[in-house]
Amino acid sequence: MIKTFFKKHFRLVRVLVLYFVGAMLISLSTLSFYYLRTPWVLVIIIVVAFIFSYFGPLWYHLFLKSKSYKGKYEERLYFFTTSQKIKLQGIYTIESKSSQAFTCGFGRSKSVFYHSNVLENHPYDEIEAVIAHELGHQAHGDITLYTSIVSIILVFSSILNVALFSYIQTHLVVLLFFCLLTAAIFLPIVLAVSRWREGMADQYAYDALKDKTAFARFFERLLKYYEKENGVKVGKTISRVATLFLTHPFIYERIRVFKK
Repeated sequence: MIKTFFKKHFRLVRVLVLYFVGAMLISLSTLSFYYLRTPWVLVIIIVVAFIFSYFGPLWYHLFLKSKSYKGKYEERLYFFTTSQKIKLQGIYTIESKSSQAFTCGFGRSKSVFYHSNVLENHPYDEIEAVIAHELGHQAHGDITLYTSIVSIILVFSSILNVALFSYIQTHLVVLLFFCLLTAAIFLPIVLAVSRWREGMADQYAYDALKDKTAFARFFERLLKYYEKENGVKVGKTISRVATLFLTHPFIYERIRVFKK
């Protein structure tokens, strides 16, 4: 029953996961600042955030067992990245039945990760469309931007929460409540930034691709795989309120744009 709920309400589940992660990070940074009582904690938070982000590819190698992609499209994908004047540390694959991809790292650690289903079951023009989108994130410096936003939120939340708690001098549970509340306040802002940058990456892909419709076909195939695997139907419309809780522009809107 729980699994069925997750499949049917996957957008809500994704947001709840993001909220939980955000609340945990804000709680850890706030409690560290509260107990150690030194501004150096805030500096350490920023440094750790950027170190963690820079070595992002390493975490996926360790925890998701990603592997360097050595398949039949390897040479063509690297040629495409070169044509976009972007140098990647590597293109990697993660064993999965879903059709997803993402980029992480910045500077010399820039990397793109494909779920294996994309590389095995999608045609090359769709695979190229996906990497064009991910290169858009790198071209726009999105990983650095996201890391900066997270750092600012953690530092600001820590200062604000500790200041409020010190003023009212009550039980520690109240400080944790402030952390949960802060996460709830900042989440819509983070999601709005994410949709904005995803839209920019889509535009980058649109400009870079010779066949714009390839990305639309990728999304349609992604939906087909998702609906078949999870036994659910993704509606073609979405309310304005629900849109506020998306990490990406609504998928049917993205399909429409790339079919123009």
